[in-house]
Amino acid sequence: VPPPPLKESEGLVLQGMDFTSTGPVGGGPAGRKASNAATDPPTSAKTPSDQQTPISVGTWNGQKWRQTPEEKKDKTWMMMLCGIGRTGVDHDGFDDSQLINPGSPFAILWVLLTTVFLLYTAFWTPVSVAFYWNMDACDSLPTLEFDVFIDCWFFADLVMNFLMGVYLDGNYEDSFRFVALNYLQGMFLFDLITTVPVGLIEYLMLLGCVPGNTAGYSVLSVRFTRVMKPLRLVKLIRLLKIVKNRNIVNHLSSVKSEPPPAVVLGKVFILVFVMVHVCGCMFWLIKQLASSEYEYESFLVDQGLDLASPVENKYVVAIYFISTVITTVGFGDVAGLNSWERLFCIFIMFIGSVIFGYLLASIQEIVMKMDQFAEERAVTQEMLDWARRRDVPAHLRDKVVRWSAFQYRQEVELRDQEKHLDKLLDAPSLYKEMLEHLSGSLLNSVPFLRDLKHELKDHFMLELWRDMTVESFYKDTIIMCSGEPNKCLHLITSGEVRVIGAEGVVVQVINKGCSLHAQALLGVSDVGTPYGRSDLFVVAMTNVSSLVLRRSRFKAILSSYPPELKAEIKSL
Repeated sequence: VPPPPLKESEGLVLQGMDFTSTGPVGGGPAGRKASNAATDPPTSAKTPSDQQTPISVGTWNGQKWRQTPEEKKDKTWMMMLCGIGRTGVDHDGFDDSQLINPGSPFAILWVLLTTVFLLYTAFWTPVSVAFYWNMDACDSLPTLEFDVFIDCWFFADLVMNFLMGVYLDGNYEDSFRFVALNYLQGMFLFDLITTVPVGLIEYLMLLGCVPGNTAGYSVLSVRFTRVMKPLRLVKLIRLLKIVKNRNIVNHLSSVKSEPPPAVVLGKVFILVFVMVHVCGCMFWLIKQLASSEYEYESFLVDQGLDLASPVENKYVVAIYFISTVITTVGFGDVAGLNSWERLFCIFIMFIGSVIFGYLLASIQEIVMKMDQFAEERAVTQEMLDWARRRDVPAHLRDKVVRWSAFQYRQEVELRDQEKHLDKLLDAPSLYKEMLEHLSGSLLNSVPFLRDLKHELKDHFMLELWRDMTVESFYKDTIIMCSGEPNKCLHLITSGEVRVIGAEGVVVQVINKGCSLHAQALLGVSDVGTPYGRSDLFVVAMTNVSSLVLRRSRFKAILSSYPPELKAEIKSL
């Protein structure tokens, strides 16, 4: 029984937005033609009056259809802070969720603090190992209590990964079972290893370090605390977690007005500082292990220090020496005094030459790409400035800038493809082979084209590919639906599309490299006909780019080929 028709005042509501006149955004040329909005009207404009078989539509929440609530629910503090709850309306740029939404203020603050604690671990761990190596066995580090707090934080972060939703291929998943299984099969073991509570273990061991009857301290306590010195190095494994949080830097660099080359240059200098920091700590550790007590004290006196000097003064001497070696300055006031120190200095010289060369190469690459980044930044910055002048909220500005950048990258990719293909025109056979590779990987996703046996199949597919145009769709846009004639084949080149019934059941997931509604070329206009349904919607789950071939052009190209090819296509 078909569902009741829409009332005249009703329309498609997508996250609280009226989509009664939404259509795709035209793009650049895919082969040799560009989409022309004046002569080629959009195929996915949605108006209730245009639907041949109107269907009842609820509200799209990113995963399923549900009926529009009569009254909007008020936002709770859990919704505004963590994104947990169901309101049926769009709110501050993140989806309704059963778990903590990764785009919520709480999740962003949590990741930022975790990154700060990781940076603290990266800086302090080499210092704690190198400069506190010779301290008394039962003396604690000055930051031991804070290190215990850091250990507890990372354990809480391990649990937090089970309670936070995830985005996979642009689709938001907030099922606890799905998130837990995905985490257990993915990064759980790595996170578990990097969450070893070294500081907590050291703290508990020091609690048992009590004065003894003869030696001053219990022998068992001294042995345990000596083991803790090299065990502190285990905390360095946590630095690999920074890779998981690099999306914060990418997000800030994409939204803020600073040019990407400045961000890249900043990363280069941070890398140089990290190398100097680590090598400086290693030098001081070798100085203590390879020198006698007299040699170590004499070295300190030569630098104007003594055993009781603050750690920060010793640290400055260490990085000063490493900096002179890496930059090939070499004043000579600090030098290796024994074989182990000299071998380490030789190693630092080789490392310094590599770092210096990397620094020069990075700067040259930044200068070469400055024009490309400037062009992209000009496009997004113009849109960002316009949004700021209109007092557009920050989360909405972010969406607008990301969409502009997405469109720009699609256009640049197509433009680069054309430029490089034009260089092959003087080599016809190579040009044809390249076109076959580019077109075959996409058009072979269409079953009746892939199964063709005709001798002119390759030439026919090349003509189809050169005639295709590109169209872009914003996330959550309804590309087509049952009851509306559609006469286009879509080949998805980026993003994810889902075919969904009005009751919320996902009928099909269409990813990059797959075809959408290929039957349109054979005269089947309704997207629901191949599925035997009249209630289907095709929705862009992410920003989607697709190559489009219209039925009229398909028929025109096919008419220039022998009748045998047409007959074979009909039989398939």
